[in-house]
Amino acid sequence: MLQLYSLRAIRLGTFTLKNEVRVPLRIELSALFATPKALRTLGELLAEKALHYNTPLICGVPNMGLVLGALLCTMQEIPLVTLKNGKIEGVFKSGSRCLVVSDILQPRASLFETLDALEEEGGLEVRDVLVAIDWQQGGKEKLRQRGIQLHSLLTVSKIAEILSESGKIGGASVKLLLDFFETSKS
Repeated sequence: MLQLYSLRAIRLGTFTLKNEVRVPLRIELSALFATPKALRTLGELLAEKALHYNTPLICGVPNMGLVLGALLCTMQEIPLVTLKNGKIEGVFKSGSRCLVVSDILQPRASLFETLDALEEEGGLEVRDVLVAIDWQQGGKEKLRQRGIQLHSLLTVSKIAEILSESGKIGGASVKLLLDFFETSKS
């Protein structure tokens, strides 16, 4: 996790999201493209978690989730499907189980659009979603309501804890982060 911080994949400050919401934290795992070893390590951590889900198919949520899904499919030798223009691309059999992979779980449309397409158009069964980071903004509860289990490597509160314990941020920054995420849950 500290490597993500040192590579600036996780940054503190004031950032504006696409929906105009201002947040005190920015997570951009695409920063790992500049350090292939770090990207491979993230892929290995996800692959280790994915071993437990016994799934014949992986779906990467566009955009960064597709990269992570591709890493998993090569490491685990499991076929990959993805969504392009609302249509499933790849070889699959209706009724198959599918592990959905994304970089960050936010209650955003792309993950849930992917789930809808996999289940409705493809007839695929999604029981598990694997993410690198849970933004802790209600996405886990939305998935649970659909009967889907969330699995994550990190949460925003764990990131704040690790950064604090390592001396990267002080108590006031930790409080600001945790307060923001607690009060803005949807």
